[in-house]
Amino acid sequence: MRNDRIVFVIACVLLVGVVSCRGDRSELPPVHLNPNMDQQKRIDPQEPDPLFKDGRGMRRPVPGTIARGQLRIDDHLYKGMVNGTFATTLPSGIKLDRWLIKRGQERFGIYCVPCHDPLATGNGIVYRRKAGLPKPANLHDPRIASMGIGYYFHVITTGQNAAFKQLNMQPMRNVIPARDRWAIAVYVRMLQRSQALTPTNGGTN
Repeated sequence: MRNDRIVFVIACVLLVGVVSCRGDRSELPPVHLNPNMDQQKRIDPQEPDPLFKDGRGMRRPVPGTIARGQLRIDDHLYKGMVNGTFATTLPSGIKLDRWLIKRGQERFGIYCVPCHDPLATGNGIVYRRKAGLPKPANLHDPRIASMGIGYYFHVITTGQNAAFKQLNMQPMRNVIPARDRWAIAVYVRMLQRSQALTPTNGGTN
């Protein structure tokens, strides 16, 4: 008899548990048995905070803060420089193959042709419309063609005449990823060679 009562009590508990978990909606707050840190005092974005003198809850990053994934310490890959001079070779992570050349041709057509024209002679449609802009460089000029391939990457990255307030060419580092900038530089070198201009010290890449 006693065992029957125990079984009955257990069955009732299980029945109540099953019924209580049927999943109906309720306007009552759920029972939070383990609060962890789900509910805590905090300052939401754009909220004021009297703790700080300026009353702002959102704080500026500490000077020199670098966002995750943005630590770019490889000067060859991200600046086109090796020991303070323009690189004459591709970075170790960039492989010279058909895909890279094809990619460079595609990106050159998108970002460079409007000013430099398809042959990179500096006679693009933007200049021909006489918009008051200085004439883009002819990339087949012997002086330019003799530069290391890192020079072209550097100019794409930082712009041309970056020391002056009015740029001939805007920096493209925030528009074109580093790998695509190298692809464009390779394609520029291919264009130069197609016009029978052999760089004197620009490297084989």
